[in-house]
Amino acid sequence: MPGKTPMLTNDPLIRMRSVPAVAVLIAMTAPIICAMEVKMIARVETINQTPVLTLNGKPHPAMIFFFNSSMNIGQENLRPQVEMARSHGVHLYSMPFVNWPWLEYDKEMKPVPPDYTESTRILDRYLEVDPEALFLLRIWSTPPHSWKGWEQLSRAELALYDDGSTGMASLASEPLWKAFLESFQRMVEHFEASPYGPHIIGYHIGGQNSTEWFCDMYREKGPDYSAPNQTGFRRWLEKQYRTENALQSSWGDPDAAFQTAQIPKFEKGRFPVRGIQKDETLVSFYLLPHDRPWVDYSRYISELVTDRIMDAAGVSRKATQGNKLTAFFFGYLFDLPGSMSGHWELERILNCPDIDILCAPYSYLPLEERLSGGSSGAMSLIDSVAAHGKLWINEDDMRTHLIDKEKELPVWLSEEGFGKQTSSLSETINLLKRNLGFVQTHRGGTWWMDLIAAGSFADDAIWGALKTEILPKWEKRLSNPAPYQPDVAILVDPMSRYLCKNDWDLSFHGLTLLRNNAMKSGASVGFYLLSDFINGIAPECPVYLFANAFWLSDSYYPVLQSRIKNSKSAFIWLYAPGFMPPDGISLERMRSLTGFNLVQNEGIMGSLGKGLLEGLSWGWPTSNRVSPRFVLEDSRAETLGVYRDCRLPSSGMVHTGQQSSFFLGDFEISPDVLRRLFRAGGAHIWTEGGEVVHTDRDNLIIHSGNAGSIPVSLPAGTLLVRNGEGLKTDPASGKVEITSKAGETHWFEISRSN
Repeated sequence: MPGKTPMLTNDPLIRMRSVPAVAVLIAMTAPIICAMEVKMIARVETINQTPVLTLNGKPHPAMIFFFNSSMNIGQENLRPQVEMARSHGVHLYSMPFVNWPWLEYDKEMKPVPPDYTESTRILDRYLEVDPEALFLLRIWSTPPHSWKGWEQLSRAELALYDDGSTGMASLASEPLWKAFLESFQRMVEHFEASPYGPHIIGYHIGGQNSTEWFCDMYREKGPDYSAPNQTGFRRWLEKQYRTENALQSSWGDPDAAFQTAQIPKFEKGRFPVRGIQKDETLVSFYLLPHDRPWVDYSRYISELVTDRIMDAAGVSRKATQGNKLTAFFFGYLFDLPGSMSGHWELERILNCPDIDILCAPYSYLPLEERLSGGSSGAMSLIDSVAAHGKLWINEDDMRTHLIDKEKELPVWLSEEGFGKQTSSLSETINLLKRNLGFVQTHRGGTWWMDLIAAGSFADDAIWGALKTEILPKWEKRLSNPAPYQPDVAILVDPMSRYLCKNDWDLSFHGLTLLRNNAMKSGASVGFYLLSDFINGIAPECPVYLFANAFWLSDSYYPVLQSRIKNSKSAFIWLYAPGFMPPDGISLERMRSLTGFNLVQNEGIMGSLGKGLLEGLSWGWPTSNRVSPRFVLEDSRAETLGVYRDCRLPSSGMVHTGQQSSFFLGDFEISPDVLRRLFRAGGAHIWTEGGEVVHTDRDNLIIHSGNAGSIPVSLPAGTLLVRNGEGLKTDPASGKVEITSKAGETHWFEISRSN
């Protein structure tokens, strides 16, 4: 799961300021700078409604190689992999850009002249091998160990946890954040004015856990109770509520006050975050007003993370005069648990003009999804990112077959935590092709990451497959870009995450597995913000699935109703749509939103199919009771499923004019169920065997975990083309039979008859 940086020490003050040693294996050579164009302008431009990376105005594949040049071992693996990248047409690189000097002052409080020797040596190592190298520099917002400012920093600025332990610097630490912004601006201005400037395309700014901007240790220890964070929370409350009467009303506490309000304390056993235990009842939502402090703290910490990111982006934009990229890890809506991750203000981030790139590793949940047969999805709403003109980049930190785990796998990089290696060169190439098919279809990019400097991509065959099979298709698409147009839009609401009391099960079974299973449904699927549907930013699709529309603001509610009323699309509602309006729970709001008459009836999840879904079963496979759970009591609805414990209707379908609506009361929906619903709603189903399918109507990528024949259903008037030759289509069925090895990824072009 997210968070891959090794723990170097248990001392919190050392840990927060430490970065892995860089200079151990760096040769003491003079700077090596190739004569480049006088200026480098790198941007993400919207061309034909599609985000495109441009370098000096020319579209360029967002294909990057990342090498961990800050590891104390494996540095001999940098040169051969950079040589392979260069010789196969890849010149974009990223790395941990560490040991650049932060602002320091002498005894007279005059700035100490900065020394950039160590940081420029990092760039020289790449330039020595590839004089055309271009860099996306990954920056830590934590100072280097050698920074003298640590001497003036109070330990009160450290994150403080409920058990009395301390962590890295609190996100709310104003002195440290001010020092970062000032130091970062000086560093950027230095390099932009230096001979290295034309080699730099942008700055990837990291913070908190493993630079990924989710709150450090929140999954293990809960909130940060430090004085800076407590002060920040109180200021947020005062800004949010304005009057103490409003605060007292919202919290249901006549004694609540801005100067004494506390970050809430959690119940014993809540952290580390875990799944529900045997005989426990899964309580999905916070109880208002009793739990309003948790909702408010969750919103506060996400807004603080967002403010920090936007601050840093603004500094970068100004220091580069708008000519370089800014990138951040953010928006892990499918993978981070709990209400207080810090990642839920995605809409604000997407509306920020100073941000160009959002990124994340391919999903780690569950780990087997990274290997053959798995979906290997994005952690965020990749298609909303593109719809807002930003570029999404997936970090492909694959544990390839080339890693000698007996010698090179660090203790912290366990198979239990990060997954197994690929078994062979064939599996490695097929999984890389699957992953590249995903990002190209969804108009994103990738970097191949040698996370532990182990030579993970040190094989010409890997780079050869990229050069001959993938890059030509990528360049062809960039020559005439077009937006992705899926048949199915999965709509996710970050705001509803604030209302979820259950930290793990609801998000894992309701969002993570939904994403994975939708990608195995055989349909073309996109992932969007609910607000992008409401605001008309998401594209028109035959099918919309509301994954977690639990909370709707009073302003959004009537707009959503109007959009649904005026649409001919099919709508699929999951679990508890509209149940949590701003001031409490509302079954009436659920009914008016979905068109289904629903009643609350606590019990066990899991359903048996009826009618359209006959023969199928789905839902959370435990014996735990769930609160709330909803039952259909609607004579107009055709029953599609009943709960396995009580045989009461859990799922149904209503046809109104040209519109179909579906409700499923469960929050783990299988690929087979999704496939039938998507087809009933008008989506084209390409395959039916659980294969991973990516298509933009010009290309079709199919990845199968199993060996055998795969029937591929083609839309009328289309032909499947491989290596320039059309494949034979059965005229009766409209299908093409392809033969697949286990774990094979197939790329096809789609040709249309005139």
